Amino acid sequence: MANLCQLPVDIQYILTQQQIQQEDQGNLVACDTMPEQKGVTLLAAVQPLTFDSELEYDFQIIFLAINDQTRKVLWRYQDPTIYISDAVGLYQIRLDTAPYRLNAKLRAVGLRISYQNASRVSPYYQTTLNLYDFGQKRKQLDQLVVMKDSGEWDMNCYGEWYKQTSSIQVLKKQHNGFADLQVKTNMKHQSSQETFDHCTTQNGKQWQESFVLKFDGKQYQIPEKYRQDYQY
Repeated sequence: MANLCQLPVDIQYILTQQQIQQEDQGNLVACDTMPEQKGVTLLAAVQPLTFDSELEYDFQIIFLAINDQTRKVLWRYQDPTIYISDAVGLYQIRLDTAPYRLNAKLRAVGLRISYQNASRVSPYYQTTLNLYDFGQKRKQLDQLVVMKDSGEWDMNCYGEWYKQTSSIQVLKKQHNGFADLQVKTNMKHQSSQETFDHCTTQNGKQWQESFVLKFDGKQYQIPEKYRQDYQY
């Protein structure tokens, strides 16, 4: 039988059966093989809740585990967080199946949620990362900002640009039974200006920063010093 992730009609049928309203499978449904579970596919889908306007709404994320042979839903988990899509609107969700081995029994699964605005003068893009324990049906990491790209320009040449990109490393040290997570971030600044009738881009300051997330018994906590820049 073909991989479920390659069969949008089958995915739409499953979502409809689960009463998940979904109009954009391309960006707002994510599909991948469930790590360490042969024959099981994991779906993540955006479920809109309320519409304040055409572009503003609240939503939740629903996960479904599907048996590849029977197409039967093995379990359903609804992330309890109510997310907001507004001026910086929801753009895409993606499953992250990197080996987030949090302890000997748990390999967490990630979800990356991306947002963007509609401004050409002041473009803004952002991606956050959640980590889930689907065995216990709970979220261990909530909305850690792992990518941010922003800037301002005159739509001709002059502009300033800033980008930060983070990676996550699982450490051996643990707190409350879960491995510490090291966040390493690369940051860079660029500017553009017109010189001799040519628009040139210059690389500015580039730097790095790093901090550790520790599990407090319920979730991983972002240190207060970094919370403003990394907690969405």
